[in-house]
Amino acid sequence: MTPFEAVCLVACVDDSRCPDLAKCCSHDCGITCMHPVGLDSRNDLPAVPENLQIQQQKRNLVLLTWRNGRPGVSNVSVNENNDDDAVRYLVEERHLVGPRYLESRLSSWAVCHVSTKPHATLRGRLKTGHWYQFRVAAVNGNGSRGYSQPSRPFKTKGQLPYCGTSSIVAEPRNPKEPQNLTLSNARLVGGKLRINLRWVKPASDVPISFYKVFWSRLIHGPTNDSILVYHKTILKDKTCYELKNLELKCQYFLQVQAVAVYGGRRLTSRKASKVFNSTDYMAYGKVSN
Repeated sequence: MTPFEAVCLVACVDDSRCPDLAKCCSHDCGITCMHPVGLDSRNDLPAVPENLQIQQQKRNLVLLTWRNGRPGVSNVSVNENNDDDAVRYLVEERHLVGPRYLESRLSSWAVCHVSTKPHATLRGRLKTGHWYQFRVAAVNGNGSRGYSQPSRPFKTKGQLPYCGTSSIVAEPRNPKEPQNLTLSNARLVGGKLRINLRWVKPASDVPISFYKVFWSRLIHGPTNDSILVYHKTILKDKTCYELKNLELKCQYFLQVQAVAVYGGRRLTSRKASKVFNSTDYMAYGKVSN
């Protein structure tokens, strides 16, 4: 392969793989992302938005404002009676979770809002403890000149009640406890009981990292009683665990806890709990040997 042939590669498969206004184009030397030319000579495209500002008004409400662009860049005005001239503002965001801002860890840009006015209200979409960055493109029926400069990095804040008022905090809250603990598919295997424990993923400001499942039973001794406790760590994508080798005619105390990691700190939920009497296992499924 010659050096010339080496650069003739398939660098994209569709426009979504290209940055900003670039398009995925076929040409004599492969398929690559190519940027538009001659935008400055067009007078039918809206100007690039400027001066993007962010203001958090409440814990779950953020206001974005911007200017329409430099005068003279475009002759297009906002005219909602003409589909080609009507301007829409496309708002995109990218984010990361953590106490410190690291640009290399930001997610990909994604559309979060479309507006007909030079402002946007984002309600209930942003999570505490996340860093966000925004950009805006003005678009009409003829196309767009591209995105504004990204906004300054913005860290969301939450509100906690304190003495009848509310205080602003920048740190995320602990996850809620797992919901709706249920048992199913009980069966006997080798004289021991197996049963599936399921739960519903709880709400959390930051992504759940893993779950901890606990099951314990009371053991009666000749002089005193003791509690035997087992535990297992479950991957974040799973909301089910098979409990094995349970004894019959025993009462078990089952618990599930959600754990999130924020920076180097663990955020743990309260433990959701359920009492299970293995004497009644047949109510939770069929028996198989």
